Amino acid sequence: MKVIHRIAILAAVALIVASLSQVGAVCANARAIDGCSPSCQYFLSPGVGITGNFWSFGTGNPTVGAGDDNGSNLSNGNANSNDDWLLGPPGGNRYIGGFWSVAGVDGCIDLAPAPHRTVVLLTAADAPASEAATTKGYFALQCKETDANGNYALGALGPAVFAQIPYPRVTSSNRVDTVSVHANVNGPLANISGGVTADPSCTNLITGYRLCTQVRDNGLGEPGDRSRGAGWTCGNVVSGAGTPTSVDVPCGGPSRSVYLATSLVFDSGFETSFVGQHVRIPCDPTLSDRPGNFKLIKKPTRTHTPRR
Repeated sequence: MKVIHRIAILAAVALIVASLSQVGAVCANARAIDGCSPSCQYFLSPGVGITGNFWSFGTGNPTVGAGDDNGSNLSNGNANSNDDWLLGPPGGNRYIGGFWSVAGVDGCIDLAPAPHRTVVLLTAADAPASEAATTKGYFALQCKETDANGNYALGALGPAVFAQIPYPRVTSSNRVDTVSVHANVNGPLANISGGVTADPSCTNLITGYRLCTQVRDNGLGEPGDRSRGAGWTCGNVVSGAGTPTSVDVPCGGPSRSVYLATSLVFDSGFETSFVGQHVRIPCDPTLSDRPGNFKLIKKPTRTHTPRR
Protein backbone atom coordinates (compact mmCIF):
# COMPACT_ATOMS: atom_id res chain seq x y z
CA MET A 1 0.00 0.00 0.00
CA LYS A 2 2.86 2.34 0.83
CA VAL A 3 4.40 1.67 -2.60
CA ILE A 4 1.12 2.39 -4.41
CA HIS A 5 0.65 5.56 -2.38
CA ARG A 6 4.17 6.71 -3.23
CA ILE A 7 3.64 6.00 -6.93
CA ALA A 8 0.40 8.03 -6.86
CA ILE A 9 2.21 10.96 -5.27
CA LEU A 10 5.00 10.85 -7.84
CA ALA A 11 2.47 10.72 -10.67
CA ALA A 12 0.61 13.75 -9.30
CA VAL A 13 3.86 15.69 -8.96
CA ALA A 14 4.79 14.81 -12.54
CA LEU A 15 1.45 16.12 -13.81
CA ILE A 16 1.85 19.38 -11.89
CA VAL A 17 5.39 19.88 -13.22
CA ALA A 18 4.23 19.13 -16.77
CA SER A 19 1.38 21.63 -16.54
CA LEU A 20 3.62 24.32 -15.05
CA SER A 21 6.19 23.75 -17.77
CA GLN A 22 3.63 24.86 -20.38
CA VAL A 23 2.89 28.18 -18.68
CA GLY A 24 4.96 30.78 -20.48
CA ALA A 25 6.87 28.01 -22.23
CA VAL A 26 8.90 28.74 -25.34
CA CYS A 27 9.54 26.13 -28.03
CA ALA A 28 13.00 24.65 -27.60
CA ASN A 29 13.22 24.34 -31.37
CA ALA A 30 13.10 27.52 -33.43
CA ARG A 31 10.01 26.63 -35.50
CA ALA A 32 10.15 29.39 -38.10
CA ILE A 33 7.05 31.27 -39.28
CA ASP A 34 8.49 32.17 -42.64
CA GLY A 35 6.98 34.33 -45.36
CA CYS A 36 10.19 33.85 -47.36
CA SER A 37 9.99 30.08 -47.70
CA PRO A 38 10.14 28.76 -50.34
CA SER A 39 10.31 32.31 -51.74
CA CYS A 40 9.67 35.76 -50.28
CA GLN A 41 6.07 36.90 -50.54
CA TYR A 42 5.87 40.65 -50.02
CA PHE A 43 2.72 42.66 -49.38
CA LEU A 44 1.74 46.29 -48.88
CA SER A 45 -0.40 47.41 -45.97
CA PRO A 46 -3.65 48.96 -47.23
CA GLY A 47 -3.71 51.42 -44.31
CA VAL A 48 -1.79 52.49 -41.22
CA GLY A 49 -1.23 51.06 -37.76
CA ILE A 50 -0.79 47.47 -38.94
CA THR A 51 -0.80 45.00 -36.02
CA GLY A 52 -0.79 41.23 -35.79
CA ASN A 53 -0.97 38.00 -33.84
CA PHE A 54 0.06 34.43 -34.45
CA TRP A 55 -1.18 31.31 -32.70
CA SER A 56 -1.51 27.55 -32.86
CA PHE A 57 -4.75 26.57 -34.58
CA GLY A 58 -7.26 25.59 -31.92
CA THR A 59 -4.99 26.17 -28.91
CA GLY A 60 -4.25 29.90 -28.93
CA ASN A 61 -5.63 32.33 -26.35
CA PRO A 62 -5.72 36.15 -26.60
CA THR A 63 -5.03 36.41 -22.86
CA VAL A 64 -1.30 36.92 -22.31
CA GLY A 65 0.12 34.00 -20.36
CA ALA A 66 -2.37 31.44 -21.69
CA GLY A 67 -2.54 29.25 -24.79
CA ASP A 68 -0.02 28.70 -27.55
CA ASP A 69 0.48 32.03 -29.32
CA ASN A 70 2.63 35.16 -29.64
CA GLY A 71 1.67 36.20 -26.09
CA SER A 72 3.39 39.51 -25.29
CA ASN A 73 5.66 39.26 -28.31
CA LEU A 74 4.74 42.14 -30.64
CA SER A 75 4.68 42.16 -34.42
CA ASN A 76 6.82 45.32 -34.17
CA GLY A 77 8.37 47.34 -31.36
CA ASN A 78 9.82 44.64 -29.09
CA ALA A 79 12.65 45.60 -26.73
CA ASN A 80 14.87 43.42 -28.89
CA SER A 81 14.12 44.22 -32.52
CA ASN A 82 15.30 40.73 -33.46
CA ASP A 83 12.09 39.47 -31.85
CA ASP A 84 9.92 41.45 -34.30
CA TRP A 85 8.18 39.27 -36.89
CA LEU A 86 6.45 41.79 -39.19
CA LEU A 87 9.46 42.83 -41.22
CA GLY A 88 10.19 45.42 -43.89
CA PRO A 89 9.82 49.23 -43.86
CA PRO A 90 6.46 50.79 -42.93
CA GLY A 91 4.79 51.93 -46.13
CA GLY A 92 7.00 49.59 -48.16
CA ASN A 93 7.20 45.90 -48.96
CA ARG A 94 6.45 43.91 -45.79
CA TYR A 95 6.86 40.22 -45.07
CA ILE A 96 6.46 37.80 -42.16
CA GLY A 97 9.54 36.32 -40.51
CA GLY A 98 9.23 35.08 -36.94
CA PHE A 99 9.95 32.18 -34.61
CA TRP A 100 8.06 30.29 -31.95
CA SER A 101 11.19 30.40 -29.78
CA VAL A 102 11.48 34.17 -29.14
CA ALA A 103 10.88 35.97 -25.84
CA GLY A 104 7.26 36.70 -24.94
CA VAL A 105 5.73 33.73 -26.77
CA ASP A 106 3.15 31.78 -24.74
CA GLY A 107 3.24 27.98 -24.74
CA CYS A 108 4.64 26.00 -27.65
CA ILE A 109 2.96 24.78 -30.79
CA ASP A 110 4.85 21.48 -30.50
CA LEU A 111 2.61 20.63 -27.53
CA ALA A 112 -0.63 21.19 -29.51
CA PRO A 113 -2.53 18.29 -31.10
CA ALA A 114 -1.34 17.26 -34.55
CA PRO A 115 -1.47 18.36 -37.28
CA HIS A 116 0.34 21.48 -36.10
CA ARG A 117 -0.82 24.67 -37.85
CA THR A 118 0.23 28.28 -37.33
CA VAL A 119 -2.34 31.02 -37.91
CA VAL A 120 -1.19 34.60 -38.60
CA LEU A 121 -3.61 37.56 -38.40
CA LEU A 122 -2.76 41.05 -39.66
CA THR A 123 -5.10 44.03 -39.27
CA ALA A 124 -4.84 47.63 -40.46
CA ALA A 125 -7.03 50.68 -41.07
CA ASP A 126 -7.15 53.86 -43.11
CA ALA A 127 -5.79 56.92 -41.34
CA PRO A 128 -8.54 59.05 -39.74
CA ALA A 129 -9.50 61.63 -42.33
CA SER A 130 -11.90 64.51 -42.91
CA GLU A 131 -14.03 62.04 -44.90
CA ALA A 132 -14.48 59.93 -41.79
CA ALA A 133 -17.43 58.03 -43.22
CA THR A 134 -15.19 56.42 -45.85
CA THR A 135 -12.37 55.14 -43.61
CA LYS A 136 -12.14 51.36 -43.53
CA GLY A 137 -10.58 48.53 -41.55
CA TYR A 138 -8.77 45.58 -43.16
CA PHE A 139 -7.62 42.08 -42.25
CA ALA A 140 -5.45 39.33 -43.72
CA LEU A 141 -5.36 35.78 -42.35
CA GLN A 142 -2.97 32.95 -43.20
CA CYS A 143 -2.81 29.41 -41.83
CA LYS A 144 -0.07 26.89 -42.64
CA GLU A 145 0.63 23.32 -41.60
CA THR A 146 4.09 22.36 -40.42
CA ASP A 147 6.55 21.14 -43.03
CA ALA A 148 8.96 18.21 -42.77
CA ASN A 149 11.40 20.34 -40.76
CA GLY A 150 8.80 21.52 -38.25
CA ASN A 151 8.59 25.03 -39.74
CA TYR A 152 5.68 27.01 -41.20
CA ALA A 153 6.42 28.07 -44.78
CA LEU A 154 3.86 30.84 -45.25
CA GLY A 155 5.54 31.75 -48.51
CA ALA A 156 3.98 28.65 -50.05
CA LEU A 157 0.56 30.27 -49.58
CA GLY A 158 1.49 33.41 -51.49
CA PRO A 159 1.42 36.95 -50.09
CA ALA A 160 -0.96 38.02 -47.36
CA VAL A 161 -4.09 39.38 -49.06
CA PHE A 162 -5.99 42.14 -47.25
CA ALA A 163 -9.77 42.42 -47.42
CA GLN A 164 -12.15 44.98 -45.96
CA ILE A 165 -13.77 44.27 -42.63
CA PRO A 166 -17.43 44.35 -43.73
CA TYR A 167 -19.88 46.91 -42.41
CA PRO A 168 -23.10 45.76 -40.69
CA ARG A 169 -26.23 45.43 -42.83
CA VAL A 170 -29.08 47.14 -40.96
CA THR A 171 -32.34 45.47 -41.95
CA SER A 172 -34.66 47.61 -39.80
CA SER A 173 -34.55 50.11 -36.97
CA ASN A 174 -36.91 52.06 -34.78
CA ARG A 175 -36.86 54.39 -31.80
CA VAL A 176 -37.64 52.60 -28.58
CA ASP A 177 -38.38 55.99 -27.03
CA THR A 178 -37.31 59.57 -27.70
CA VAL A 179 -33.67 58.91 -26.81
CA SER A 180 -32.98 55.28 -27.83
CA VAL A 181 -32.53 53.40 -31.09
CA HIS A 182 -33.20 49.70 -31.69
CA ALA A 183 -31.57 48.16 -34.76
CA ASN A 184 -31.73 44.70 -36.33
CA VAL A 185 -28.52 43.77 -38.13
CA ASN A 186 -27.63 40.96 -40.53
CA GLY A 187 -24.33 39.23 -39.87
CA PRO A 188 -21.49 40.57 -42.04
CA LEU A 189 -19.52 37.35 -42.51
CA ALA A 190 -21.27 36.32 -45.71
CA ASN A 191 -20.09 39.59 -47.27
CA ILE A 192 -16.36 38.96 -46.82
CA SER A 193 -14.48 38.78 -50.09
CA GLY A 194 -10.96 37.35 -49.83
CA GLY A 195 -8.68 37.96 -46.88
CA VAL A 196 -7.92 34.29 -46.10
CA THR A 197 -5.15 32.11 -47.56
CA ALA A 198 -4.80 28.75 -45.85
CA ASP A 199 -4.08 25.04 -46.12
CA PRO A 200 -7.19 22.85 -46.49
CA SER A 201 -6.92 21.55 -42.90
CA CYS A 202 -7.39 25.10 -41.54
CA THR A 203 -11.18 25.12 -41.38
CA ASN A 204 -13.63 27.57 -39.78
CA LEU A 205 -10.98 30.24 -39.29
CA ILE A 206 -13.55 33.07 -39.09
CA THR A 207 -15.87 32.13 -36.25
CA GLY A 208 -17.99 35.24 -35.66
CA TYR A 209 -18.10 38.99 -35.19
CA ARG A 210 -18.86 41.72 -32.68
CA LEU A 211 -21.27 44.58 -33.29
CA CYS A 212 -19.64 47.79 -32.08
CA THR A 213 -21.45 51.07 -31.41
CA GLN A 214 -20.57 54.69 -30.83
CA VAL A 215 -22.84 57.67 -30.05
CA ARG A 216 -21.68 61.16 -31.02
CA ASP A 217 -23.02 64.69 -31.20
CA ASN A 218 -23.65 65.55 -34.84
CA GLY A 219 -21.49 68.64 -34.51
CA LEU A 220 -18.44 66.45 -33.90
CA GLY A 221 -18.74 64.78 -37.28
CA GLU A 222 -18.49 61.06 -37.91
CA PRO A 223 -15.92 58.82 -36.19
CA GLY A 224 -12.87 58.30 -38.38
CA ASP A 225 -10.67 56.28 -36.04
CA ARG A 226 -11.19 52.55 -36.63
CA SER A 227 -9.27 51.38 -33.54
CA ARG A 228 -11.60 49.36 -31.32
CA GLY A 229 -10.47 51.39 -28.32
CA ALA A 230 -11.26 54.75 -29.93
CA GLY A 231 -14.72 55.23 -28.46
CA TRP A 232 -16.27 52.01 -29.79
CA THR A 233 -18.29 49.80 -27.44
CA CYS A 234 -18.35 46.21 -28.71
CA GLY A 235 -20.94 43.65 -27.69
CA ASN A 236 -20.66 39.91 -27.18
CA VAL A 237 -19.36 37.64 -29.92
CA VAL A 238 -22.05 36.63 -32.43
CA SER A 239 -21.16 33.14 -33.66
CA GLY A 240 -21.62 31.87 -37.19
CA ALA A 241 -21.46 33.30 -40.68
CA GLY A 242 -24.38 35.60 -41.44
CA THR A 243 -26.00 35.20 -38.02
CA PRO A 244 -28.21 38.25 -37.36
CA THR A 245 -28.26 40.21 -34.13
CA SER A 246 -29.92 43.29 -32.65
CA VAL A 247 -28.86 46.15 -30.44
CA ASP A 248 -30.49 48.85 -28.32
CA VAL A 249 -28.47 52.05 -27.98
CA PRO A 250 -29.40 55.13 -25.93
CA CYS A 251 -29.10 58.23 -28.10
CA GLY A 252 -29.09 60.89 -25.40
CA GLY A 253 -30.94 63.42 -27.55
CA PRO A 254 -32.10 64.23 -31.11
CA SER A 255 -28.89 66.09 -32.01
CA ARG A 256 -26.87 62.91 -31.87
CA SER A 257 -26.31 59.82 -34.07
CA VAL A 258 -25.59 56.16 -33.42
CA TYR A 259 -22.78 54.56 -35.44
CA LEU A 260 -22.57 50.81 -35.98
CA ALA A 261 -19.47 48.89 -37.12
CA THR A 262 -18.16 45.33 -36.83
CA SER A 263 -14.96 43.60 -35.78
CA LEU A 264 -14.19 40.03 -36.86
CA VAL A 265 -13.48 37.13 -34.50
CA PHE A 266 -11.31 34.17 -35.48
CA ASP A 267 -10.23 30.74 -34.31
CA SER A 268 -9.14 30.64 -30.64
CA GLY A 269 -10.89 33.98 -29.96
CA PHE A 270 -8.45 36.35 -31.66
CA GLU A 271 -10.01 39.49 -33.11
CA THR A 272 -9.25 42.37 -35.47
CA SER A 273 -7.73 45.40 -33.72
CA PHE A 274 -9.91 47.64 -35.87
CA VAL A 275 -13.56 47.86 -36.88
CA GLY A 276 -14.80 48.22 -40.41
CA GLN A 277 -16.65 51.07 -42.10
CA HIS A 278 -19.62 52.27 -40.10
CA VAL A 279 -23.34 52.76 -40.66
CA ARG A 280 -24.99 55.89 -39.21
CA ILE A 281 -28.46 55.97 -37.60
CA PRO A 282 -29.58 59.55 -36.79
CA CYS A 283 -31.45 60.04 -33.54
CA ASP A 284 -33.49 62.98 -34.85
CA PRO A 285 -37.04 61.73 -35.65
CA THR A 286 -37.56 64.49 -38.21
CA LEU A 287 -35.04 62.75 -40.51
CA SER A 288 -37.21 59.67 -40.98
CA ASP A 289 -39.65 58.93 -43.76
CA ARG A 290 -43.35 58.37 -43.14
CA PRO A 291 -44.11 55.85 -40.35
CA GLY A 292 -43.19 52.28 -41.21
CA ASN A 293 -40.43 53.21 -43.63
CA PHE A 294 -36.69 53.62 -43.33
CA LYS A 295 -34.08 54.66 -45.83
CA LEU A 296 -30.45 53.73 -46.35
CA ILE A 297 -28.22 56.34 -47.99
CA LYS A 298 -24.93 54.74 -49.03
CA LYS A 299 -23.04 57.81 -50.23
CA PRO A 300 -21.28 59.79 -48.89
CA THR A 301 -22.06 57.71 -45.82
CA ARG A 302 -24.24 54.76 -44.98
CA THR A 303 -27.15 56.24 -43.05
CA HIS A 304 -30.05 54.18 -41.78
CA THR A 305 -33.12 56.21 -40.79
CA PRO A 306 -35.26 54.56 -38.11
CA ARG A 307 -39.02 54.35 -38.12
CA ARG A 308 -40.79 56.71 -35.74
